[in-house]
Amino acid sequence: MFTTTLPPKLYDSLLTLLKATNFPALKESYAVDWTDAPSVLLTIMYDKNQIKRIKDYGEQGTKELQTLYAFVFRLKESQQWKRMP
Repeated sequence: MFTTTLPPKLYDSLLTLLKATNFPALKESYAVDWTDAPSVLLTIMYDKNQIKRIKDYGEQGTKELQTLYAFVFRLKESQQWKRMP
């Protein structure tokens, strides 16, 4: 596991994307009907320990989820990450 601190502008963008997904209403699982696709396991903790877990085989869940995935994948490259103890 790794950690980073997002600048306020990126953090606000992330929150905006999360709200746009309406993640509490999303299904827990999405899957494409072909094989050899990547999977995304997304866990969102919110509102005093509520947890939403989504498994997305093929990364094609909803258009909003696809936008969120792309944003998070870019953070992997653009931020300085530190390994958690």
